[in-house]
Amino acid sequence: MPAVQWLTSGSRLEDEPTCRASHHFHNPLLPFLEAMNTDLPEPLRLFCAGQGFGRQWSNVTWGTGAVSPTLAGAVTGNPFDWAAARRRYLDGLTLGTAAEREAALADTFLTLGHLTHLVQDLAVPAHVRNDFVSHLDLFPKREPFTRWFENGFERFVRRNPELVDAAQAMPVVFDGAPPTRFWDRDVYDGTNPSADPVQGLAEYTNANFASANTIFTEDLAAGDPHRFPFPRQASTNLADLFQQRLTPARTQAEDAIVDLGLYLSKERDGERVGRFARAGYLTRDLIDNAAPELVRLSLQLDDDVHRDYASLLVPRAVGYSAALLEYFFRGRLDVDVVADGADPTIVRLTGRNGSRESLTAGTVRLYADDVNGVRVPAPSHDDVTLADVAPDAPLTSARFQVPPDTERLVAVYQGTLGGEREAPEAGAPGAVIGRVLGGVRVEQIFAEGDTWKVRTPRGVFTLPLSTAEFTTVTWGDGDDVVVARTPFGEGKPNRFVAYRVERRPGSVEFPVSGSTPLPVTRLRDAVFPFGVPSGTTVRFGETVAYRQRIARVAPVTAVSRWNGFFYELDHVDAPAPSFETAYSATLAFEEQFPIDFDTGHSPFFATVDRRYVWVVRDVTADAAGRLLALIQVTLLRPTTIGHVPFFAVDHESGAVVERGQASVPAFFPPGVNPLLWALVDVGEGRVVASTAGPEVAIVLDRALEAAPWGGGESPLPNVPVGVWARGTAVNVEGPTPSSVEFGWTPFPLSLPLEDWVPRTVTADVSSRLGQQALQVGGWKRAELETALPTSFQTTHTARRTERGYMAKSRSEVYAVGLGLEEGATVDHPARLMDARRARGDAGAPRVVFLAESRSNDESGPAHIVVWEPEAARARVAADLPVGQYRLRAVASQAALVVPDAFPAPTSTTVVRLDGSSPPVTLTGDLSKTFTVLDPGYLYNFAGDLRFYRLQEPPEPTALPARLAPASAQGGDFHTVRLP
Repeated sequence: MPAVQWLTSGSRLEDEPTCRASHHFHNPLLPFLEAMNTDLPEPLRLFCAGQGFGRQWSNVTWGTGAVSPTLAGAVTGNPFDWAAARRRYLDGLTLGTAAEREAALADTFLTLGHLTHLVQDLAVPAHVRNDFVSHLDLFPKREPFTRWFENGFERFVRRNPELVDAAQAMPVVFDGAPPTRFWDRDVYDGTNPSADPVQGLAEYTNANFASANTIFTEDLAAGDPHRFPFPRQASTNLADLFQQRLTPARTQAEDAIVDLGLYLSKERDGERVGRFARAGYLTRDLIDNAAPELVRLSLQLDDDVHRDYASLLVPRAVGYSAALLEYFFRGRLDVDVVADGADPTIVRLTGRNGSRESLTAGTVRLYADDVNGVRVPAPSHDDVTLADVAPDAPLTSARFQVPPDTERLVAVYQGTLGGEREAPEAGAPGAVIGRVLGGVRVEQIFAEGDTWKVRTPRGVFTLPLSTAEFTTVTWGDGDDVVVARTPFGEGKPNRFVAYRVERRPGSVEFPVSGSTPLPVTRLRDAVFPFGVPSGTTVRFGETVAYRQRIARVAPVTAVSRWNGFFYELDHVDAPAPSFETAYSATLAFEEQFPIDFDTGHSPFFATVDRRYVWVVRDVTADAAGRLLALIQVTLLRPTTIGHVPFFAVDHESGAVVERGQASVPAFFPPGVNPLLWALVDVGEGRVVASTAGPEVAIVLDRALEAAPWGGGESPLPNVPVGVWARGTAVNVEGPTPSSVEFGWTPFPLSLPLEDWVPRTVTADVSSRLGQQALQVGGWKRAELETALPTSFQTTHTARRTERGYMAKSRSEVYAVGLGLEEGATVDHPARLMDARRARGDAGAPRVVFLAESRSNDESGPAHIVVWEPEAARARVAADLPVGQYRLRAVASQAALVVPDAFPAPTSTTVVRLDGSSPPVTLTGDLSKTFTVLDPGYLYNFAGDLRFYRLQEPPEPTALPARLAPASAQGGDFHTVRLP
């Protein structure tokens, strides 16, 4: 039965047997042991005594055992008091079997239902003003006996349940207070009525409202059981009634007859009440003919008065009883289990006090569940007491010995928490805080021989899936779904199949053992639906500013001298080169094409069109078995190619002549890749979501220089290029001195010169290259554009290199300084570089992106982005330092990221996808040995098979239960929550 039903049952049973209600009264102006009801008629008192309720207790003592706001000690015999709830909650955390613990937790909520009834009774004025006799006004003979004792206000609220349904709970602060805070804090002493929620509910109700027999009783004798100082006559506009200044109000009774009535208002001394009391039919006569003190006897509390009372009291009743439940479960232990030293079976609890109050004095013990759910205390090696741990302060427990085969650990604190104290003499254990650690089991799918297998802490089980048929088998969403994938490509099956692995009802255990194959149910079986349109069309336009320049050097004199064996270069005399533009033009390209997931654009098929490729990055199945493929689309190269004439210098005449054509291909800017990511429902053959809009419009301006000044970006005809030179080659001395003229000849540029090469720079040449401007529209859906930060902007200055073209001597060269301006001031929008579907999601699909802004040689900001396409919602979960990264693993609540660094990453970052805490960066590349598992555990799959605490360095914990021994290599891991 759900907890709320146990609460409801407990609240109902608090009135059974009927005489329990004699303990539902509390006068906040008296000490707790004297605050019980005292106007119970003698016949009823004797009847209840015969039923075992001889002594009456105040509501607060009956519910909490308290004898004052801060002191416990009364033994009332109530089996459903605060201490009983605490004891059963402690049992629910510590008893041995699951059945025993479930029964104890049921008793806990049943008892809390009793207690909320008691608190709600404090919002009934008769219950806090010693007015039992007001319950005897009706004696309705046709009602059950228990209805004979129903107060008029209670009856009104019962008949108008919409008042409770519409009530907004008043917030109640309880930090540092004992449980009695909800009843009576001794704030109200009979002189200081207020509406402040800092007081107990009995104090508020007593000071601000009246019951049938306690209207204006401030002048009664001191010993009168119905005498209360407030609300008093002076708190209201009673004087207006005496002076006939009140205006009659229309009212409708239960018989639907409309009547006129005069109502008093409470205008001061605490809460203001619009209709506080109604003048009766005899009030006018009593005003005229009787003593003023008798007028009060004619005042009434009708339904309109009760409605105004309820508008103030019901929200308090709801708020105080809800706060009582929150108070009961307020304690928090933000701890993990970590191994202590070299022995991983000896552990400590390490973390912080997550409560808003101090753990003043108590014990922390550890309990261990085996794989069958049997819970035993973990033996302690040290004193288990804990003292004076402030809120959010560090907490370290004693050492405990973890029993073998432990699968779940439970930490339990018992003792003083804030104002709630342990009182062994009264059977009160104090506050009880539980923290379940683990509660999940890791399972692995891996290939062994010719079959796929599942490994759990209970053993290794065989799936009825062969490695010959399926190249990949991974976990899907939910605890039981697996996804199998056949070979993909031309001539391959290209199938994806989702299965459900059957488990025992209500358990995570499999229903077979040994080598018997696991029973599986096929959920979906689909061949990839080639040809599915993405829904996006690319419209591409490019403008290329092309230029070819020619450099000449003349006259050149190269002198070689005889060294006894051959003519060796001695020196070269050459002027600085001159430059001329041989050709310039502006080329324009346009292309438009749809993005389809067809075989013609898959790298696993004989592609026909190479403008783009698409690849399946991941295939998962949701909890219902729906097969979802995550597809990445990358632009490669346009099909359009332009042609321009290419010029050279004629060897003899020196004229600039055309020597063929150079190709100028259109160019997709790398800054728009990946073009898009899409989720495809493989079974239905449709796109579920895409990051791009219906049309992606790309407009690119690019500059291109012909060789040798442009870096050789353009295909050239078979024509040599370089610095063209003409001059004389002179040999001196030796056997054959000579002087020979040579025609125009290209001297190619060398590679960039090292610093140690002597050179004489004769000219500086500036070339503008690459992307000059880029505009992209429709690239990302609106929610992604909004979530991602503004573009990363770069302003490129010329990169200057010195490149030789001619020797000056045997040890020195002539060189040009080549300045390459690769782009202008350019925006680099954030690119969705990598993606994973967040596994383990039970609802609509979520995709996690690694978004980066980067240029060819400079990195910008990076971000982890969570996208919920069905809700059209995206948000940045974390900002990463400037750099380039790889997204290694994603769980439902965490992602594991490493820098894209050579030769290996030097750090690993774990990101919480809900943004609840900053990313944690750890030293070294952990992605080869660690992964993240649902909901956000860091798991060492290649070592000790343990969860690790996110700190530097990562600290192994004692959980989860280790997987059974196997020769498993790699594979896929997930977690299942234990029932």
